[in-house]
Amino acid sequence: MSYAALFKVHSPSYRHNRVEWNNSWERQLAQIYGSDLLPASRESCRLDIQSQPAYDFMASRDDVLTSLQQIKQEICDLQLDLTKMAIRRFAERDMENQWICSTEDRRTELILEGLVRTCEATSEFEPRRGLCPETTVARLNRDSGAGYLDLLRAHLLPETNLIPEGYRTLDCAPVDWMLGLSVNASPAPLANHPGYKVLQEMNRSARAYFLSLFVWYTMLAFYGETEEKDYIKFSSGKTKVNRTMAKMIGVDPKLTAREIPRRACLVCRRTAEGAAVNALLSCSKCKAEGIETFYCGKDCQKVDWKRGHKKTCGSHDALLSKATSSSPPSSLDKTPALQHQLNLLKKHPEVDYFYIPPAPQDDVGIRFYPPAAKAGFRELWAKLVEEEDIVDKVRIVYTVFMMLEKMIGKSDWVRQRVPRERLKEQLNREFTVDMNFVLDLHGAPH
Repeated sequence: MSYAALFKVHSPSYRHNRVEWNNSWERQLAQIYGSDLLPASRESCRLDIQSQPAYDFMASRDDVLTSLQQIKQEICDLQLDLTKMAIRRFAERDMENQWICSTEDRRTELILEGLVRTCEATSEFEPRRGLCPETTVARLNRDSGAGYLDLLRAHLLPETNLIPEGYRTLDCAPVDWMLGLSVNASPAPLANHPGYKVLQEMNRSARAYFLSLFVWYTMLAFYGETEEKDYIKFSSGKTKVNRTMAKMIGVDPKLTAREIPRRACLVCRRTAEGAAVNALLSCSKCKAEGIETFYCGKDCQKVDWKRGHKKTCGSHDALLSKATSSSPPSSLDKTPALQHQLNLLKKHPEVDYFYIPPAPQDDVGIRFYPPAAKAGFRELWAKLVEEEDIVDKVRIVYTVFMMLEKMIGKSDWVRQRVPRERLKEQLNREFTVDMNFVLDLHGAPH
């Protein structure tokens, strides 16, 4: 069974009544997962059990494997964009506090907007919500909106300067059971078949894509913004599909035709028309092996080569291995605000600390002098960034604050642009400490 067959498009449509549409979805999610995310118990809900022909089809078709690998890369690109945007919003606009201080009705409105935008991405996205029991208003609104913030952080990457090799996923016991990933799930009859791994990765990536896109669109809605991601769109052309293909891609097997993707660049997702070229380039080695690999130009081809195509070029076995491999990166182990600070310092190594005012004001770089003061601050800052013990963190952050305040006071220009209260709030966001408590503890004035 495919998730599209288990989770139907709901009525009324979100285009007509999004509140009733969401209520309909939440009732089905409760039926499948329970109100407390209890593991499903019905074998009819298992999505990892298919027929031998279906598994053979998935493992043998290069176009299926290429499409799966492209989807995984799209998720990586989306999570990279999400991470870059989130750390800026947390640092520059104090998004966490703004979200929590919003009314419950306002957050609910934004959550529904995020869900609708996600389901509108393509016609195949709405059924994927069935793999995401976290997307109920009550769970996302819990603890004054902490549910959404936790979901957002779970999809942030630890590094924004490197192309990720894998995407972040969120563990969920009942979903793992449905996908056959749980140790409590009985093995599928053909669990060792290569096509089984393809199916698992397809379902796993469908869940990760929906959740990543949802937190992205909800954040954009929070700031009144819109931005379209470069999905592979579907042409108006039709093609016959057999029953195995229909089940595998989550389409009603009774259908005899389906819109098919237009050829697009594996890197930038543009078609020949979108890239303003006569025709897309095809990898000659892959083409000789019957594998369709297209690029809009040499630049995108070079990017794809560096990010892994050199390992799969012209090889079905290598493509199968890469498409089914799972190597999720570690979670973001620092606050988004601190990660933004570290990114700025890496980009501007001559600066010792950045004061980040609310957008659209310019950041203020603070430089220590003489050299001995610069070396002393940098050594203390490096310890603070890596410190995990709360007692030592409080001690070090107090010293860092006092050193910053002293250096800021040496320049009238800097002092006018770095308010003391704002600097305290920034350190609060970066290190999750209450600076007023820290100052009280050391007998210093607020």
